[in-house]
Amino acid sequence: IMIVEPDRLVAELLAHHLTSNLGHPVVAVSAHADQAVADYERLEPQLVITEFTLPERSGLELLLELFRRGHTVQTIILTGPTNGDSLQ
Repeated sequence: IMIVEPDRLVAELLAHHLTSNLGHPVVAVSAHADQAVADYERLEPQLVITEFTLPERSGLELLLELFRRGHTVQTIILTGPTNGDSLQ
């Protein structure tokens, strides 16, 4: 599993839950789409979990780039509030 999430805390919590509680290996955690493309091409994980809103391009654009490069991958796209207002 590869996680693409710009919020480091969210990425760490998700990776911990997937590995410790569910037994799924997380092979990469990326904060940016460009790094995620490089990580994907190097590691070829079976699943990508990505935040929709990334710093330089969206999670959807990341997936389109992977497909453009000939990769097919199972994907989960996450999204949530862009600020902490709704988390109070």
